[in-house]
Amino acid sequence: MTPVTKNYLGTSLVALGIFILYAFGWNYFSRVQIYNTAIAKSQTDLTEKTLALEKIGKLNEEYKTRRASILIISSLIPTKKSAAELISSIEQISNAVGVRISKLLLSDIKGNTTNEYNTVNIEISTGGNYQALATLLSALERNDRLLDVSKLSVSRDIQNPQVLTYKITASAYYLKDNATNNK
Repeated sequence: MTPVTKNYLGTSLVALGIFILYAFGWNYFSRVQIYNTAIAKSQTDLTEKTLALEKIGKLNEEYKTRRASILIISSLIPTKKSAAELISSIEQISNAVGVRISKLLLSDIKGNTTNEYNTVNIEISTGGNYQALATLLSALERNDRLLDVSKLSVSRDIQNPQVLTYKITASAYYLKDNATNNK
C-alpha cells in the first residue's frame, strides 16, 4: 500500500467516524439540555412537596396541641343535630336545679344561606319559685352547649300564688352539612 492510499484510507476512516459520531451522538447531546431542564423541574417539584409535607406536619402538631380547644368549640356548636342530646341535657339541667319540666318542644329552624349553622328552637314550660327560675337560667347559661334564651314568660299560678309558672324559649345551634366541608 502506497503512502497516498494510506492517507486517503486514514482520512476516509476519520471522516466516517466523525459522520457516525454526528449522526448517532447528536441526538444524545441535543437531549442533554432537555434532560437538564427535566431534572431542574423535578428538583423544584421535590422541594415544593417537601415544604408541603413540612407544613402538614406543623398543622398536625398544632392540631394535637389545640385538640382540647377544638373539642370545646365543637361541643358549643356540634356538627349534627341531636335532639336526644338536647333533651337529655335540658333534663339533666332541670334535675340539677330541682324543677320539673311540664312541657318541652323542639322545632327545627333552617338558617339562612349566609349563616353556616341551623337553629333548633326549644320551648320549656315549668314551674317553681323565683330562686328556681334564677338557678335554671344560670344553669342554661353555663351549659356546654351554646343556648340563647330569647324569650321568658313568667306568671303566677292562680291556685297557688307562691308558685311561678314560666315558659322559656331558647335556641340551640348546629352546623350545616356544607359548613364543615367548606373549611
